[in-house]
Amino acid sequence: MKQPCTRRRFIARTSAGAVAASLGVTAAPAFGARAFGARVFAAPAFGTRGASEKIRLGFIGTGGRGQHHIGQFAEDFSKDVEIVAVCDVDQGHLEEAARLAGGKVRKTGDFRAVLDAKDIDAVVIAPPDHWHAIPAIEACKAGKDVYVEKPLGQNVREGRLVADAAKKHSRIVAIGTQQRSGPHWIEAVRRIQAGEIGKVTFVHAWNAWDTTEMGGNIGNPPDGDPPPGVDYDTWLGPAPKRRFNPARFHFGFYFFWDYSGGMVSAWGVHLFDIVSWAMGQEIQAVSASGGKFVHQDIRETPDTAEASFECPGYTFVYTMRHGNGFKYYGELDHGIDFFGS
Repeated sequence: MKQPCTRRRFIARTSAGAVAASLGVTAAPAFGARAFGARVFAAPAFGTRGASEKIRLGFIGTGGRGQHHIGQFAEDFSKDVEIVAVCDVDQGHLEEAARLAGGKVRKTGDFRAVLDAKDIDAVVIAPPDHWHAIPAIEACKAGKDVYVEKPLGQNVREGRLVADAAKKHSRIVAIGTQQRSGPHWIEAVRRIQAGEIGKVTFVHAWNAWDTTEMGGNIGNPPDGDPPPGVDYDTWLGPAPKRRFNPARFHFGFYFFWDYSGGMVSAWGVHLFDIVSWAMGQEIQAVSASGGKFVHQDIRETPDTAEASFECPGYTFVYTMRHGNGFKYYGELDHGIDFFGS
């Protein structure tokens, strides 16, 4: 009988000798990079499969983002891929995922069944953030290539362990930082690195959404029982055990430290990625401040935050505002300014 894969057991099994692996972009394409413009940090070929053969996919986590991916593959990439299996702890999500995939797929609530399947070449991982690293590492061990949603882990340590697993097992691991395929981002990075704006000494990135106007209050509901058809113990997985609360579940996971780093890591990661691409990855120090100043609900993560990254030769500042919708340049609710000499 397989034992539950808790965070404690996961770290104990994988921490020995773990080191930071390179996260540089390679030129080789991957199934995830082709579909999503994702960042790739390990890039061997797909074994000895012929060019005419379809890549057989399993999907782990089939909520909103997972269903979007399934629909995209089923509609736009059906000549290249075959969806073999879908996995989710919510029976409703699982049934909808199977429908979007065309109905003729295997369904399971245990991601290990997907990884054990010999007829699956690669997996798409899109559950809440605290369930990104474990299946990504286990997929690498099982010889499968990976597309995993950003952020790579619930914390920095997990991200480094995934990178180490990709390198150790020579697997493709693509992360969902798809802004890298945006022509305007590509052109901006090219021109910055070519020195067209001189020496860059200051970078400012921002996310500015008034989530009050967007229905962003998640309320203060009491704890209770999980809905029928939900394996809540598995949903918690590596997170601390606690009573079910609807505000913490599904999309609400973003706002609780057990499952996420809040919108700073959930959305800021897109912008951090572009800055590191343009400017290099070395960071000497980080400081941050903020708090929950607007949303008087059950959330734990801040609705307002600012972080300062001290980097060689320049300063990078990131602003996250979920209580004020002021748009820079009159229209941009997210973006990056690079200030050159």
